[in-house]
Amino acid sequence: MDSAMKLKGKFKARHIRDGKCIAEFEFSNAIVDEGLNHILETEFKSGAAVPTWYLGLINNTPTPTLANANTMGSHSPWVEATVYDETDRPAWTPGDAATRTITNVATVDFTINDTVTIYGIFVTSSLAKSGTSGILWATGAFASPRAFSATDVLQITYTVNG
Repeated sequence: MDSAMKLKGKFKARHIRDGKCIAEFEFSNAIVDEGLNHILETEFKSGAAVPTWYLGLINNTPTPTLANANTMGSHSPWVEATVYDETDRPAWTPGDAATRTITNVATVDFTINDTVTIYGIFVTSSLAKSGTSGILWATGAFASPRAFSATDVLQITYTVNG
């Protein structure tokens, strides 16, 4: 029996316009070094657990490059897209873990308030829009960047399993 834990995650996203789903996406994420090191420290060395994780959006400009070495304080050349109504990054609220999987019980929604092209999504311990502190857990990119208009809603389900 192979019970080795191989953490991975995936995003499912729905693009809503005028109350109708116009596109659905599913893509994997990379758990960055900082995120994996946090889990190892927390579980095996008495590090501090993160009480709440938050989702953020990765802008398509400048052209992003996602890397395992990215952190919240150092992730050039990608930048966060903050053109959404929510005051802070929305919280990812998972249900109970089962069958080596944990996922949010309700979608994490972003109400877009301007024209923007989104490259991808990230998971962090910091709720502050444009904040550069906290732990970067994971990043993921759409198969191709996605254009949004004001009043569009991006609904996200995030799942981690091992």
